[in-house]
Parts: sequence; structure tokens; C-alpha cells
Amino acid sequence: MNIPLKLDEEGLAQIKAVMFETAQEAFKEAGKKQNFPRYMSKKVASQYLDVSFVTLQKFIESGLPVIQIGGISKIDKADADEFLNTHKI
Repeated sequence: MNIPLKLDEEGLAQIKAVMFETAQEAFKEAGKKQNFPRYMSKKVASQYLDVSFVTLQKFIESGLPVIQIGGISKIDKADADEFLNTHKI
């Protein structure tokens, strides 16, 4: 699909700047997510999901899977991502 569009240099520069800033923010956010281990404590999982510990507990009550072995609780990063994706509106 080709949409002809004429912009002056200033308009083109503004669009490029916005696109660059958006890309930088996306890469920064992606980088933050990669610094977390696959299996996270509840405290780390709440940081990963950017929610309070109380909200994480509500997520768990709403179906976020938790791995429990010998009194240790872990949350799989993939499960946390899937939980968020399944609750998109």
C-alpha cells in the first residue's frame, strides 16, 4: 500500500524524532524485562510485573500460577507474561 504524503523537512524531522524516541523506550523496557530470572520469588515477580506485593497476591488468587517446592514459592516469568496477556481487554 502506497500513500503519497508530502512533508517539509521540519515535519519529517519531527516524525523521525518521535519514532526514534518510541523505539528507544521500547528497547529500554525490553531490556528491563530481560534482567529478571526465569523463576522469580514473589518479591521479584511483583517488581517484574511493576505491581505491589498485595496486587501480586490478587493476581495469584485470580489464577497466576505459583511453583511451590519445600516451602519455597517461585513464579515463572513465562507464566507471568501469559497471565497478563490473557487478561487484556
